[in-house]
Amino acid sequence: MDLKTKRMIVSKLSKEYRRSRRKQKKIILDELIRLTGYNRSYARRILRKPPQTKTQKYLRVKGSKY
Repeated sequence: MDLKTKRMIVSKLSKEYRRSRRKQKKIILDELIRLTGYNRSYARRILRKPPQTKTQKYLRVKGSKY
């Protein structure tokens, strides 16, 4: 499974995870671990706050020397 697919799964499950009660959170967490193979503590962390997508940095253009 590639990283893009894993991120898509995490983003969908994280919305549901934040709205859920404790018993439902356990089920969602188990499902994420089964699908992605992530460690339980890492999976919990990314479900609470999904990783941000990296924005492309703009390169600074050097000024002309006269």
